[in-house]
Order: sequence, then structure tokens, then C-alpha cells
Amino acid sequence: MLSIEHPYLIPELEKLRIGISHFRKRSDNGHLLVIKAPKEAILTAKLKKEFRFYFAPINYDGDIHRCLITTFHDDEDNPLYIFTPLVEEDLSHQIVDLLSSESFQVYFFDENNRELLGYEAKNPSPSTFIADSKNYTFGPPSRSYFMFQFDEMRKWFGRRTKKDDQEAIKIVLGAPLFAEDVYFIDMITPKNIIKKGQISQSSLEVLEPGESQEMDIARLLCRSFPEDKVYLNPIRLDNDREFVDILVVSGNQLLLVQAKDSPNTKKILDRNFDRKVSSIYKALDKAIEQTKGATKYIRSLDLLQLRVGEDVYNFDVKNITIRNLIITKELFESEHGEYTARLLSASNEIEAPCLALGYTDLHMWTMNLPTPAEFLNAYNGVFGHGFESGIFPLLRFGYAEKK
Repeated sequence: MLSIEHPYLIPELEKLRIGISHFRKRSDNGHLLVIKAPKEAILTAKLKKEFRFYFAPINYDGDIHRCLITTFHDDEDNPLYIFTPLVEEDLSHQIVDLLSSESFQVYFFDENNRELLGYEAKNPSPSTFIADSKNYTFGPPSRSYFMFQFDEMRKWFGRRTKKDDQEAIKIVLGAPLFAEDVYFIDMITPKNIIKKGQISQSSLEVLEPGESQEMDIARLLCRSFPEDKVYLNPIRLDNDREFVDILVVSGNQLLLVQAKDSPNTKKILDRNFDRKVSSIYKALDKAIEQTKGATKYIRSLDLLQLRVGEDVYNFDVKNITIRNLIITKELFESEHGEYTARLLSASNEIEAPCLALGYTDLHMWTMNLPTPAEFLNAYNGVFGHGFESGIFPLLRFGYAEKK
């Protein structure tokens, strides 16, 4: 495993958001490609034994520049994807160098830095790529260019042709570098995330959704909030039922989090796009109803009493500010307008803001918004814009310019 054989790389991998990174082996200077991606994409790579690269062309001030789109084809027309804007810096040239070779090693990590898979990988046609890449150019390393490229590659990918699909570089996964069924047991967890006597468990394939996803969401939230203010599965004292999946406390503000997951299995990945969209709507609607109930319950109280494990907590809620956050496995951009309509309707009914994020979006928020103030300000900004315009904006986290 990369984590064991090259432990000096781990601090750099932990900084990686969602995307790719390149390293060289110390032993023979061979290529190491790291892909940090959602579990759905990683499982797709395992099942299909491949993933693909598109070097998408975009027009910038009359020049054609290139950006990178990495895809995992659970569905041929609507694959899972990672967008990587390419600028004039080392990574862009390292990727070109890697794809000019016939073979390299690739390692897959999830958002919580778990190393799930590793393979010997082959590029069947490096000579074709070498010929094409001689004409590749990259833009300036600035935030404004990064954001421009990010938006342009989304447009390009949405209107790509069958010819573009045929010209994508298929990376074939060969022999695994370690066992393909790694199972993680973690006994070191933030304070309120774990019930006494319980341990955190995780694997690539998830047969029963819910508990493992809720634990991972709580871990992500601990990047932005103090770990002793993030409460997993708090129980109401009055009826011994779960209040919300996760409660986050920040001063006189409460963030009520409802999590909706689904299994990560071949059967689920093989569903067609329409069924996947329908499943998300069902999960979202159920979470909205739970959100309404939790908010109305708080409004009926002066003192909220909850139990986490063996500990009991009392919260004065007379003048509390409530925000609601729903986390689903994924949200489809094509359905964004309808998601917004349902969430705004719920927000108006309970007179408290309600947002939804896909799990990967939450990962990006907590990677880029490391304090309660930054996270809550972003929440307020997105909700306020959506309330005024009728559609919630999608936050883009851009390139960090070098000083």
C-alpha cells in the first residue's frame, strides 16, 4: 500500500481535495498517480477495470488550452467525473509525462484519506497521446483563470460528442497492488462522534447504508467545527428517539444535519440515470420531512435535552438560530432547480433555512472552510442568494495563488 511503502507522501495526500496528484517512486523514479474520489467512483473503477481521461480543449483569448476530466463510467452517457483545471505548473506537465508512458501505478483514496485500491495501470496508446500533447498549452496560474476554466470544462463535458468519447484515453487497470477488499477499523475518533464501546468501521462496498456515512459526515464537519460541538445520533430524553443524525452547536446557533445514503454496490451502480435521480428525490423528500419535525420540536421548547452515549446535554434554545442541512449521497446538477424549489418551500414553512449538499460537496466545503464562521457565512451566502434568485448557487473553490 502507498500509505505503508511511501508514508512520507501522506501529509501531501491529506491536503488533496477531490482530484489527482502525481509522485515519483524513490526506488526507480516510476510514476505514481493518486486519485482521491467518492467511493462510487472508486467502486466503478474496480468493477470496470478502467477509467478515462479527457483532455478537453477550451478557448481562452483566442488560444486553445487544455483541461483534464477524469471519468468513471457507471453510466456511459452520465458518468461520474472529476474536473481538474490545468494551469502552467508542475502538475500539468507531470500528467502529460505520465500519459506518455505505457504503464504506471495508480492508488485510490476516499475523502477521508482511506487507501482503498491500488493497481498496475496501462495506457494502451501512449504514442498517440505523445503526438497530440505536443500541441497542448496551459493557462496562467491564477484564481480567475482557474474559475474560468472550471466553468468552461463543465460546458464542454455537457456537449461532448461520441467522437470525444472515442478519443478519451482509457486507462486499463491490471494486477492489484494489494487486496481489493480492505476493511478499516478506527478506534481513534473525535469526542462526541462515537458512543462509548463503539468503533468506526468502513469499506469500499457498503451493503447497509446509514451508520458509516453518518460517522464520515461527522468527521468532515469536525474540520470546520470543534469536535466537542459535533454530536452524532443525539437521542431525545422525552421519547428515547433519535433527534437528528448530527447536531452541530456554534454559540447560539444550531446546525441540524440529516444524512441520506444508499448502498455502494454493483447493483446500485448499474441502475440507469433516471432511477438514480428518482432515488435522490425520495431521499431528499424524506429528509425534508425529518428536518421539519426537528425544527418544530425545538421551537416548542426552552430547553433541549439530548443524550449521546451515556452523556446528557442541555441546550438553552429560547433564542437559538436554527439552520438545516441535508446531506445526500450525490446531487445531480441537471436537477438543481427542482432541489432548490423543494428546499425553499420547506424553509418558508418552518421559517428556518434549509440547504442540501452532496457528500462530495460537503467534503469540499469543510476542506476550504476550516472555521465555524467561514462555514456558516458560506451557508448564509448560498441560502440568501437562493432565497432572492430562486436557485441556490453552486460554490466553486478555486486555485490557491502562490504568493
